[in-house]
Amino acid sequence: MALPRLAGLLLGGTLMFILGLFDDIRGVGFSYKLKFAVQIFAAGLVVISGTRLDFLLHPALNIFVTMLWIVGITNSFNLLDNMDG
Repeated sequence: MALPRLAGLLLGGTLMFILGLFDDIRGVGFSYKLKFAVQIFAAGLVVISGTRLDFLLHPALNIFVTMLWIVGITNSFNLLDNMDG
């Protein structure tokens, strides 16, 4: 049971990494619609593999909060990456 969960985490994380790498290399950047769609797809891979928060009573809410958390944290780090300190 651990292998599918690990595979989902690795696939989702790798997809997020590749998106960020190509977005930084390209210079101009991808459209926000494309980035958001890929982030939701990658978060979906993680959730489908079985990794999800499990503190709410309804499973659909757990899935929604997990995907919201993954996409939200990803965009938070993306915004921090743009700030020079």
